[in-house]
Amino acid sequence: EKMHISRKLHGKIETITITNYLMYLPNPEDELVEIYNISKDHDIFVMNVGLHVGEKDDHKKIYRLEWMNPILKQLRRSNFTLLAHRETTAQHFDGAGGSWWIANANKTIVSDIRDVGGCTKIQNGDPEAGWREPIVRSAAKKSGYNVIIADESIQMYPDSIDELVILPFYNFTAPHHDLHPHECTHYCSTPHLWMPIWRSLRLALDRKFGLRRKL
Repeated sequence: EKMHISRKLHGKIETITITNYLMYLPNPEDELVEIYNISKDHDIFVMNVGLHVGEKDDHKKIYRLEWMNPILKQLRRSNFTLLAHRETTAQHFDGAGGSWWIANANKTIVSDIRDVGGCTKIQNGDPEAGWREPIVRSAAKKSGYNVIIADESIQMYPDSIDELVILPFYNFTAPHHDLHPHECTHYCSTPHLWMPIWRSLRLALDRKFGLRRKL
């Protein structure tokens, strides 16, 4: 899926192309070449680990994310100006961390949240909350990346060439158990939900293209 955005800059028309790719639980042993072919012609590449990557058992969680190491190593071959990872959204099922995996194992899944009056809040200090993100960052470091968080503390110049910039999103979605339509994964469509992503992406772009040119 592609979207083209054109603008006039200094008397010239420039066109930016945004392309969406979906690879469902890719197998690095079979699909590294395809991953490289997808990524090699882009300046900016934003990736995400979906909610379908997950298990209740801690060992299985880590195993399911082990495939990030070869994928991230393969992406280093691409000539990105910016490689970013968008954090995965929070779920709000009736289970530890709001996880569907745990709620399903506990048999607390319902077909329609209106039957039980809504989704559940995530408790402060829940060890299951946002468990994917530390594993993603660990995999990035093992693959040779410097991990940068695109928040208000971000430095406005690159520290190294091989960087994975994290676009924070989990903590923003975690409090919004009331924004789900009929189940506890997908959110009601509102532009405000995505503002943190655009803001953190802007910070990441400023780091790469903005103040660095003035220093």
